[in-house]
Amino acid sequence: MSQKSTKGCLKPILIVLAALLVLPILSQLYVKFKIEQIRRADPARILDACREMIAKRESFKNNRDKWPSLINEDAVLLLRPIPESVPQSIQQLNPKYIIIRPDSVLVDFNIPFARAAVLAFRSGVQQYGTYQFVDGLWFWNGNKYPSSPTKH
Repeated sequence: MSQKSTKGCLKPILIVLAALLVLPILSQLYVKFKIEQIRRADPARILDACREMIAKRESFKNNRDKWPSLINEDAVLLLRPIPESVPQSIQQLNPKYIIIRPDSVLVDFNIPFARAAVLAFRSGVQQYGTYQFVDGLWFWNGNKYPSSPTKH
């Protein structure tokens, strides 16, 4: 094999390796950005907006039939474009989709190599997440129960 053909083979491999290293780093930076965005947007206001969506969940157009995993679940799925009837404080977070259940709301940002979502809970129900903003509002990285819940 000539030196030219070796270089030609190495270039795509190096590009793939670089992408595999960079994408997870960018994903984690995006997660940190989203956490900071939620902190600055007033977590209590976001929680109120999510609880309002729970109370009015039947008023939203449900896209649940587009996701087979939600067909048998009592959930309302909102896909992009997010309806204007969703409170502005949620729209400003630019979610990919929203799942409204009877006791909770999941606002998902859906990025490669990382889970980034907000979970909001109705008052008095069991809560979970990765990082708690305020009672009832959590950031979630996809792990149902963190090994050591952190309250800040």
